[in-house]
Amino acid sequence: MNGYNSMNMSNNTNPNNRKVHRTVKVVKKKQSPALSAFATFVTVFIVILFMIASFFAGYYAGSNKEFDIKLPSFDFNFLKNKTSKKEDPTSKEAKVIEYNLNDTKVSNLIINLTKGVGTDCWAIEEFAKDKKVYAADITNQRAYTIAEANYFYSSGKSVISAEEYTSEVKKYLGSEYRFEPVLVEYNNATCPQYEYHADKKEFVRHPNECNTICQGNRTVFKMVKAKDTDGILEVHAKVLFAAKDGGAYYSDYARTNFITDNTSDLNVQISNGSTYKFVFKNENDKYVFVSSELVEE
Repeated sequence: MNGYNSMNMSNNTNPNNRKVHRTVKVVKKKQSPALSAFATFVTVFIVILFMIASFFAGYYAGSNKEFDIKLPSFDFNFLKNKTSKKEDPTSKEAKVIEYNLNDTKVSNLIINLTKGVGTDCWAIEEFAKDKKVYAADITNQRAYTIAEANYFYSSGKSVISAEEYTSEVKKYLGSEYRFEPVLVEYNNATCPQYEYHADKKEFVRHPNECNTICQGNRTVFKMVKAKDTDGILEVHAKVLFAAKDGGAYYSDYARTNFITDNTSDLNVQISNGSTYKFVFKNENDKYVFVSSELVEE
């Protein structure tokens, strides 16, 4: 017993076995004022949301209404619609009219451009060339003849103002055609029915009548089809070109491809002629000439 106690005592009295007591000072880190304010705000916000939810829950419960919370949905078709190609609202199916060749609305269009009261046997050749022809390319003399042959010749008018004459020309060659009143030389080839007086800006009926007709072969044509697409009329016609010094007919403007010299055979041989496309546009409910050109078929 004493030994045990002495051992314990010796342990207690040994300086090396003494317990060392350290005082640990805990330093609390101070919280940032801004962080503290944010935490307070979040707490208050949550409390307010809870009060609002409680209010509506009580309201719906008291009013026997179904309390249904619906989560917002996202329409993924929105992205599809944004990325998809938009349709052009102006696009529409073209309006096409196939005309019967006996329809006078189209059958006389080329005739009206080429008729004359003189001896012009090759009037069609101002439109059927080896290059494309536009309305602006038509000569003033041809424009004069178109208006005269289609209207003024049979109108009985003795005097026509330049303004009225110009207005009549535009009915065939379009509103953009620039007609300059001209004095057409009076002879058997041109046979004008009116003389232009520039000082008075008017056309006066010629005192002499001219009833001569084309002497010799006339360049001929025949319509083969006519189609209107949204107000643009395309008329295809076959053309046989008459020799200017004989009775032969050729399929081309240059007169290199001989077809026939038998005028009684023209209705059959016309199918061997060149094909020309005449283009007209609808202007004030009337077709006016736009262009003509040789086409391959």
